[in-house]
Amino acid sequence: MKKFTLLFLLAMTSLLQQAFAQNRSISGRVTDRTNSQGLPGVTVLAKGTTVGTSTNSDGTFVLSVPAAATTLTFSFVGYTTIDQPIGTSATINATLAPDTKELGEVVVTAALGIQRQQKEIGYATATLDTKEITQARVTNVTNGLAGKVSGLQIQTIGSGINPQVRVTLRGSRSLTGNNEALIVVDGVITTNDVLAALSPDDIANISVLKGANAAALYGSQASNGALIITTKKGGTTPQITLSQTSQIESVSFLPKFQSDFGPGANSWNGQRPGQNSRADFAPNGAIDTNEDYAYNSFENQQFGPRFDGTLQPFGEQLANGDIQMLTYEGRPNEKRNFWNHAFQVQNGVTFSGGDEKSKFFASYQNVHNNGIVPKDKFDRNTFRINASRELDRLTIGFNVSFSQQRIDQTNNTDRDQSVYWNWFNTSSMAPLTSYKDWQNDQYANPNGYYNAFYFNPYWILDNNRTNNRQNTLLGNIDLSYKITDWLRVQYRLGSTNINQSSLTTQNKFVYNAYIRGGNTNKGGAGTTGYVQDLSSNLNRINSDLFVSMDKTFGDYSVQAIVGNNVQQLDSRFNAVSSTALATPDLFNLSNRVGNLAGSDASAKSRLYAFYADVTLGYKDYLYLHGSGRFDNTSVLDANNRSFFYPGVDASFIFTNAIPALKDVSFLDYGKLRGGISKVSQVNLASNTGIGVYQTGGAYALNSTYSLGGGFPYGSLASFTANGGLVQPGLLPETTRSIEAGIELSFLKRRVSGAVTYYAQKSTAQTVQTSISGATGYSSLLLNAGEVQNRGVEADLNIVPVRLDNGLTITVGGNFNYNNNKVISLPGGLTQLALSTGGNAQLYAKPGLPYPTLSGSHYQRTEDGRVKMATTRNTYDASDPTIYYYPLKAADNIDFGNTQPKFKYGFNASATYKGLTLSGQGELRTGYVVYNAIGEDLDFTGSGARSAMYGRQDFIYPNSAISNDNGATYVPNTTGFTPGGAEFWAQNSTWNRTVAENYVTSGKFFKIREVSLSYALPAALLAQTGFIKGLSLNVYGRNIFTWVPKENIYTDPEFSFSNSNAIGINTNLQTPPTKFYGASLNATF
Repeated sequence: MKKFTLLFLLAMTSLLQQAFAQNRSISGRVTDRTNSQGLPGVTVLAKGTTVGTSTNSDGTFVLSVPAAATTLTFSFVGYTTIDQPIGTSATINATLAPDTKELGEVVVTAALGIQRQQKEIGYATATLDTKEITQARVTNVTNGLAGKVSGLQIQTIGSGINPQVRVTLRGSRSLTGNNEALIVVDGVITTNDVLAALSPDDIANISVLKGANAAALYGSQASNGALIITTKKGGTTPQITLSQTSQIESVSFLPKFQSDFGPGANSWNGQRPGQNSRADFAPNGAIDTNEDYAYNSFENQQFGPRFDGTLQPFGEQLANGDIQMLTYEGRPNEKRNFWNHAFQVQNGVTFSGGDEKSKFFASYQNVHNNGIVPKDKFDRNTFRINASRELDRLTIGFNVSFSQQRIDQTNNTDRDQSVYWNWFNTSSMAPLTSYKDWQNDQYANPNGYYNAFYFNPYWILDNNRTNNRQNTLLGNIDLSYKITDWLRVQYRLGSTNINQSSLTTQNKFVYNAYIRGGNTNKGGAGTTGYVQDLSSNLNRINSDLFVSMDKTFGDYSVQAIVGNNVQQLDSRFNAVSSTALATPDLFNLSNRVGNLAGSDASAKSRLYAFYADVTLGYKDYLYLHGSGRFDNTSVLDANNRSFFYPGVDASFIFTNAIPALKDVSFLDYGKLRGGISKVSQVNLASNTGIGVYQTGGAYALNSTYSLGGGFPYGSLASFTANGGLVQPGLLPETTRSIEAGIELSFLKRRVSGAVTYYAQKSTAQTVQTSISGATGYSSLLLNAGEVQNRGVEADLNIVPVRLDNGLTITVGGNFNYNNNKVISLPGGLTQLALSTGGNAQLYAKPGLPYPTLSGSHYQRTEDGRVKMATTRNTYDASDPTIYYYPLKAADNIDFGNTQPKFKYGFNASATYKGLTLSGQGELRTGYVVYNAIGEDLDFTGSGARSAMYGRQDFIYPNSAISNDNGATYVPNTTGFTPGGAEFWAQNSTWNRTVAENYVTSGKFFKIREVSLSYALPAALLAQTGFIKGLSLNVYGRNIFTWVPKENIYTDPEFSFSNSNAIGINTNLQTPPTKFYGASLNATF
């Protein structure tokens, strides 16, 4: 394979050199006059010929021109076209100034991949080019959008080698359905799964259609807005680009731990007024097997005495009689050093070329990532090839991308076998990093590991693995025939095919006879082990046939589309597993104890649609746009599966319409816009969480049947209905949206901005409600409920410094306020549960934001003080002290919404002669999160909160006590609460099952990106004769995170689920991270 790759590169280089030799080679760089940064996508044309090319991501170009050519023409939409004489130089640089009176000419990729000029559009959009997306070398393209577009929320819900990313626009509209943006790649609707499969270097630009108005042409898939991704295409000049990126990933911050107290689980430790206070240590360094003392050497909990440096046993006596002895001290760095400083490499190469009739582009990228979790690895190989050819009036093109992902990581299938949980349960006294070699170190092996109740985290790493393989093939064929100069027919067939397979294993481990004989406090026989084998696939086909026209009639212009869309989703999975292994280390389904468990399913759904879209323009200042789409979907009732979705918007460029404004020097551009639309989504469960299997809503209207418990029994089979009824004539959820906005530019684009107001009302929510079991069913799926979103978006960019010597400084920002509220629920329901199982959960509640966090709390007096009750020392009855503990209330309260109401993005850059320093930050506020890991930290005694009073008795803050059995309460100034395990961990209703203790503000500020790049002068590179562009970039991502003092837990973005139940973190995650790296790009 390596020899073939080398021969291929040599052959391509030889061909390119021959192509250059036929003509004269000119190279250079095109920069923006406003900020001195390189301009990608500028057309460079040898005047009087059809020979040309486009600049790459940093503005550099290479063009092979005929010997007779004398002038180069540089043109770009929204900028003034200039000519530059060629002369004898092989290097020509150009600077383009914005055409301030033609700002509306900027091209935006709209629905169906059709390009429209900015002035024609009556709704809010944003477009980011490849440089903005990749300047901090993200591996998932959506991470390059975070904080850069008003109204767009990119939420990385966890860390790891391939973390999930949630993409939403303008809040949430569906109570139980999908709220993520539609993904469209090169005009083809695809799935969110492809985002992790795309190489960011292949992206030319991403247009963000922020709301339903912008995406209305997609009908029943348009309610959540859309990301329109356009990939790179070839040019007219042969070009090779090589890129190399190396970066380090490390933990950005950890939960706040205590490192003052050692292992121990007993309550009522310390010297107290009674006669029988518990002693700290067993005498003579003995092991406290019965847990009679404060120090318990084998405990996972960390409520022992304060560290004093004495030599103590750690763990229990082993089968051979050995005992591990350690100085009784904290080793806090051991827990931090458990996490890797991960190393990531990105290597890429692109080939592009062509002529005025043909274009060709090919690329390859490899990403290798060793995660912060030891032994976790991620590899992705991405290949892309596209080409097009003009044959008179017919244009033919294709675009194919293949991504191969390989993941080897620790599986976190449950709490007790997760890395984070076992790491929490490791004492800071433990020399953790010395326990890596658990196979050979008797104190690291489960038979000798100190912790009697949980595992060595390194053992977890080796014995709980998931190996996942996922291949993604994304492709499309485009045929376009120009009937006349203004009329064209186009057909596009696209396909997304994802094949996934995974093997999830847990090794079997049997404790030795000494432990099984009950000689230690370790329970059970060990771990039984298992094998889970899963394969799944998804195939999505998208077909579009449409006719488009673009014609001007005097002062009037008409752009219209009429077309047909057909989509088909075909998906399946097969899963089989064993419940226990017969022998260790052999992960085969035949190596099992007991029966196999398994299931499989397949689903197919289809949608066809007809649509029309027309834009009417008048005198280059007034544009009226309307669209309509008729959808027919297979997953709804045959008599109720067809729907029509209209939309209309208008754009008024008042700087073009009012003659007096055309000569106003300080006002460059002004536009008013507004629109109204109706869209929907069919909310029938599609995502299953089983590999990539999606149902598309198939089988949702009728009862399905699964094997009954204990069956098959021999030759007998039994099946159980799913217990669900569906309302006859179930409808899609409908969203009606309006928006209005203004766009302005002043002082030759030194100041520009936009403001948008939007309002969305989503009705006919698809909600599952409980019904009486007397019906023979347990639930009913029906249309009822309403959700409302209202908000404001604002964008501002300023160029305070722009000097003739090339120094340019720009600053900018964006803002989004979203007020989301549940208006009603079906049947008078007071709440709809979105999650279950914990002390705080997420709900939809009428009159409140969505989702709302509700949970347990303390009883309080009218003035807000916590009510206290009395207790006594249960270890020492001779202790005369009356102690106080807070009273847990019987009901739950609402803590607030878990999605930010306010989002702010900030950016700044300074450029001087090829050197660019840029930075980008984001602030989110106006919401709360529930830190479920706080319960774990208090239970284990490892968290700083459990030691905030030095494990001494304390007066509970803002509390009140009663001297008349609860009839009245007075402020508490004298009543002490016990400060050990009895409060923080053992009596759960006192502390760790009270959710209000772990609810914090979700506010954060992050420096998302900082980069310093330098592009070598083209004149210098010309002297090499073969290097046409060379740039170096050093960068950091998420290098600084600020959270309020109360958040001592984790990143507020993290959530246990990539669903609508956002806002709760758990022990199945890992710590947040930051990145530092450098990249080198060379063009030949």
